[in-house]
Amino acid sequence: MIISRARFLKLSSLAGASLLVPELLKGISKNEKSEDRKLIIIQLSGGNDGLNTIIPFSNDIYYRNRPSIAISRNKTLPLNDETGLHPSLSGLRKLYDRGEVSIINNVGYAHPYRSHFKSLNFWHTASARQKTGWLGRYLDLAPERKELVCEMSETKSLAIKGNYREGIAWQTTNSSVLFSAYPDTLIGNKLKQVAQLINSELCPKVFYLSHEGFDTHISQIPTHEKLLSQLDEALHSFTKELRATDKFKDVVVVIFSEFGRRVAENEHKGTDHGAASNMFLLSGGLKKAGLYNPLSNLEDLDEGDVKYEIDFRQVYATLLEKWLGANAGSILGNEFNQLNFI
Repeated sequence: MIISRARFLKLSSLAGASLLVPELLKGISKNEKSEDRKLIIIQLSGGNDGLNTIIPFSNDIYYRNRPSIAISRNKTLPLNDETGLHPSLSGLRKLYDRGEVSIINNVGYAHPYRSHFKSLNFWHTASARQKTGWLGRYLDLAPERKELVCEMSETKSLAIKGNYREGIAWQTTNSSVLFSAYPDTLIGNKLKQVAQLINSELCPKVFYLSHEGFDTHISQIPTHEKLLSQLDEALHSFTKELRATDKFKDVVVVIFSEFGRRVAENEHKGTDHGAASNMFLLSGGLKKAGLYNPLSNLEDLDEGDVKYEIDFRQVYATLLEKWLGANAGSILGNEFNQLNFI
């Protein structure tokens, strides 16, 4: 089912009156404490360059491998004496300083795929044996509820499709209705509408969004700068909105990409498909903020790529168990060591 924001506003006016709420949202309980918690997943589609996002500015190997595209130390936003953020992420840096960002480095999986389709498929299913999405299987185990997962798109990704249930597709549109100033970008409009739904107190528990364009094989610098700037501006407005309504403590935003990029730049001043990369977690309720673990060892690579240290399914398991109150082992089909960021 696809529902547009305009139709939702017409039916409910975001007033919270139960008689006016669209039928597809009426089955969502508000009685359990866990129902206050929301999970927002942002997929950076195309393979975000983790090394130019979290920059090891004290590492000579980084600069030797990237003579054209490395970010100079004086342009980074320092996090410590060795590491800095891309200069387009000034809003994220402010959240980091507030203790509302956790950065997990070297996230990936063994024997990595360097194909967009195969790698995304693995991130979406969380298993080489499954043909359904990890969030879809989460829905499968919540049969007493209606749709709990909403993808801000006209189509549904594999991640939200289960064996018996699947999430809803929400058609995002430009709108003059603003709760606060959001950038007029695709990711800005998506996060604006997520905030509206959260503030309505009648909404799905999980939101899935995509931010496209990170396949930076050619002339990476301007493209990457623009994409990160769009993300940063949208996140700034979104977190400001939720903090003003005292809901940010009940929200976790997870940002991932299907793989990172190779350590060495290519001949076109870009980067090719790599392996492990970093994940971001944003929340007003983090238990462990900052750099969760050290950056990669650039002297010890996986065929020229960053080696994975943390399996992405450890992050999934943590979110399922500790945030959503679900049985991670049943959903993921295996037990994974959980982390302590929440």
